[in-house]
Amino acid sequence: MAKIIGFNQLKEMFSKHVAGEARCLSCHHTWAAVAKDVQDWLECPECHKNMGRLINHVEKTGEMHWTCSCGNDLFYIQPDKIYCPNCGETQDGF
Repeated sequence: MAKIIGFNQLKEMFSKHVAGEARCLSCHHTWAAVAKDVQDWLECPECHKNMGRLINHVEKTGEMHWTCSCGNDLFYIQPDKIYCPNCGETQDGF
């Protein structure tokens, strides 16, 4: 008999994974990676070292994210300020 998996269980199984382009900081190999949640280091399929990183925008699902009033959600962080590279607005409230 087939095992029945409920929608909520299926959603839980797949919602904690991220996918994107990764690059090895050791051998510079790039590949399409799928990782459980957002892991710090990924194993490189070329040199097999744990030196791979996701290199593009990654957003963890189910967590609050800061968004500028212009709609941008990526920011530059400097020792004295955090600002939006899209409109230049300094961000407050952290």
